Amino acid sequence: MHERLPRQLALFGLLLVTYAYFFQGGGWNQNSRLDQTRALVEEGRFSINGYLVYERSSAQGATLARVALPTPLARRPPLGRLNSGDVAKYAGRLYPNKPPGLSLLAVPGYALAHAVAATVGADPDDWWPQTLAAHATTALSVGLVCAAGVVLFLWISRQLFPALPMRAHVLAALSLGLATPFFPFATILFDHSLTACVLLAVFAAQLRSIQEPGRWVWAAVAGALAGLALVINYAAAPPLGLLFVYGVWKQRSWPHALAFATASLPFAIALLAYHAVCFGSPFVTAPEYSMGRWMLDEGRWLGVVGVPVPGVLVEILLKPYRGLFYSSPVLLLALLAWLKPDVRAGRTAELTLCLSIFAVALLTNSSFNGWHGGSTFAPRYLIPALPFVALPLAPLFARFPKGVASVAALSASLMLLATAVGPLVPKSVPAPFGSYLLPLAAGRSVQVGLSRIEGPVSVSRAGVYEGSAERVLGPGSPESHWNAFNLGELCGLQGAWSLLPLLCLWAAAGAFALRRSGSSQSGPHAPSSG
Repeated sequence: MHERLPRQLALFGLLLVTYAYFFQGGGWNQNSRLDQTRALVEEGRFSINGYLVYERSSAQGATLARVALPTPLARRPPLGRLNSGDVAKYAGRLYPNKPPGLSLLAVPGYALAHAVAATVGADPDDWWPQTLAAHATTALSVGLVCAAGVVLFLWISRQLFPALPMRAHVLAALSLGLATPFFPFATILFDHSLTACVLLAVFAAQLRSIQEPGRWVWAAVAGALAGLALVINYAAAPPLGLLFVYGVWKQRSWPHALAFATASLPFAIALLAYHAVCFGSPFVTAPEYSMGRWMLDEGRWLGVVGVPVPGVLVEILLKPYRGLFYSSPVLLLALLAWLKPDVRAGRTAELTLCLSIFAVALLTNSSFNGWHGGSTFAPRYLIPALPFVALPLAPLFARFPKGVASVAALSASLMLLATAVGPLVPKSVPAPFGSYLLPLAAGRSVQVGLSRIEGPVSVSRAGVYEGSAERVLGPGSPESHWNAFNLGELCGLQGAWSLLPLLCLWAAAGAFALRRSGSSQSGPHAPSSG
């Protein structure tokens, strides 16, 4: 175990620094989460009435002041004043129109950033301290968990394919972490990549429970993690059901099933209590009180989920607009790998689980009224299923190392492009790579609606303090240039040169991890399917 620790730490460190290297600016989704995290840390409350509005403190300067809305609020506030439209309103109090899990997980990171700001005397409501705090909070919540999740993926890969050299497992883990949409969404305060990691953790705990059938504690751990996943993302419910069925199928042990269900119960109760406190009933979810009623359709579950549309499946898998395999072709190889007899051998249950999770994600995404995911370049609603798609990559790297590595490198290049320029591509752009990301990366400008966007990197001009780009400080303000950034830019590097430190780190850490992997073998075999 100890000889593997430096390799795992190298992988974790590489990915954590990579995810923390980028800050993608503000937006409705991340701003509402950050507002609630701030409310929890600074006021000890879930409602965000006090954190939605920021204005110039004077007509001459760029200093901001927070304008607290009354609690309770007598009438609906103008959406244009708020820093997010992803807001639910109940009894005069405003909340994110999402479950509270991500806001809660972000509390330690923001508490640390808030303490640092207080120590140096910075105003946490001003634009630059607020932006830096948002960056630190994102890195210490989503970024941290996602880096750990890729290391966990490495462990699972070793359990499923123990005869393969460690180099193949490391390359598979790097492919998930850097060559799929998991990467860019590990740099934003969104719940998609975070949910993927928690689902992976449930699977890992189930595997340990299967390996140690006499101990029910791992089944309880899996259940607790399942409850956490539901508090983070309502849409985690279907894959969690599949993971529960997988555990029952493999173990055929009702005590283990009971331990799983019992351990998830406190989290379910906590979520119901949150609904009751914030929305008046334990059985009412946040989206049902969303102020953005135009995003909800009558007759759909939660206002968004209806009947799957077959044509959408083609769009979210193959087409340039949102195609998963278009932007990350290495995932297509991974999916096809399950057809290989040596990959499937003794892994019927795991094959069924992984393909079922992906199929459920596809059907759910194709049933959304906003199936495109709004501002994005790839089908972000599929991200929680991506680790399960990527699991057969290690056998491919072992059998066809050069060919698979070439496809993985292409995928990683596309993901770096999207992350460096900005993954929140406006939904009106018909071809995110061809007509937006590539031209911007080349230093050209792109017209989107009434806005002209300038490249080459960190193109977002939306701040965490505003609901639309450059609303508060004005178009073309110097401050808006720093609403999104990467660490190279903070060090004074310009344009594409700002990525040079990260690329050097990739080369150094990747070489270290692969050298440590050598040709060593993995651990014990996972139990065969029954």
